[in-house]
Amino acid sequence: MKRIPHCLLLVLLSTSLFADNHGRDIPPAPPLTGSFQYTVVDAIRASNPSRPVIPQEGLVVDHEAAALFDNISDDAIKSAAALRLMFRHASVGGTINDGLDCLQGTRAHPAECTQYPVYKYDRRNWDFQPRGNSGWYGKVDDFAAETERQLASFDVFSFKYCYLDGLDELAQPCGNPYDPAKVDKAWSYLRDNMERLEAAHPDKLFIWWTIPLTQSGQVCADTLNARIRRYARERGKILFDIADIECHDPNGVKQTNGGGVEVAYPPYCGEQKPGAQACHPNWTGKILLAKAFWWMMSRIAGGSVSEVARPAVADGAVLQTYPNPFRDATTITFTLRKSTTVSLSVLDALGRVVRTLIDNGAYQTGDHRVRFTGAGLVPGVYFCRLRTPDHNAVRMLVIR
Repeated sequence: MKRIPHCLLLVLLSTSLFADNHGRDIPPAPPLTGSFQYTVVDAIRASNPSRPVIPQEGLVVDHEAAALFDNISDDAIKSAAALRLMFRHASVGGTINDGLDCLQGTRAHPAECTQYPVYKYDRRNWDFQPRGNSGWYGKVDDFAAETERQLASFDVFSFKYCYLDGLDELAQPCGNPYDPAKVDKAWSYLRDNMERLEAAHPDKLFIWWTIPLTQSGQVCADTLNARIRRYARERGKILFDIADIECHDPNGVKQTNGGGVEVAYPPYCGEQKPGAQACHPNWTGKILLAKAFWWMMSRIAGGSVSEVARPAVADGAVLQTYPNPFRDATTITFTLRKSTTVSLSVLDALGRVVRTLIDNGAYQTGDHRVRFTGAGLVPGVYFCRLRTPDHNAVRMLVIR
């Protein structure tokens, strides 16, 4: 419990000290008129064009999402900016809030924030609401109550579980000493309340989260995160997997301790003392999380993969995979802008071909899909390579 004042201090720092623009001369903000016309994607949306959308297969925002930030279309940016988001949070949420302000171009510090056009990534409809640390059950109750109270004001609702929730030495949610029955109780309370809110308000959209790795290498947080991930994937939820983003380095290599428990990648952390186990995101981490958040909101706003996040890796061919990371199977999609011959293979981290999926096959212009199973391959990083006579395209694959 001695850590609580430190966490509250970080809340104050992230929500007040960093809230100003640090001297940048920002022009007046353009008005939010709400006149942007959404793309109609289904019958419900035709009658209610401001309704957020969740893909039928769900949406998992993991460590690859930030890399797709630069591929978000202008229309999708406008669509996401028009969504009204309520987000209840504590200190780590404050760091994401900082990152969103940075991408918005309304900060002069750090210097990299000035490279973003002012209000291109306009997040002013996304209301990050500090709520302190009231324990696992208190935070769930707070979110449920505030959702009902503010229901008419927002389209999308979410809250983030602070690092205090995952401390192995706290009585909640994992017990002291660690008690699987208390883990079950904590998980069930979160799950049941989220499901109740979704059932009661089908015209609203709810985002699930994993626990951030603010205290690295904890069995409690790791156990709960595994349950959250599995449940979200099986039931087509929207999941912002912040722990997955924090525990992968820029090359997609997962960071774990000696016991196989996820730990944060240190260059994303503000605490750099030797042996430090704490990780509140520094500016590298803040911007990374904010980019992934923008990609998620663009998808929620109704943009499909082709409209929002299809990376134009070559003039003549586009390659992507979903889901990624995956355990059993993933779908590899490639788009050809002209009829051609295609070779598609999977390589290991050393560049050796481990699977040949297409060997010089003839394909027509358009979208094509190939199902790939990782059976027989050990978990880790692989690469999917698409070759045509004119172009090469490569995507990283992560088998869990």
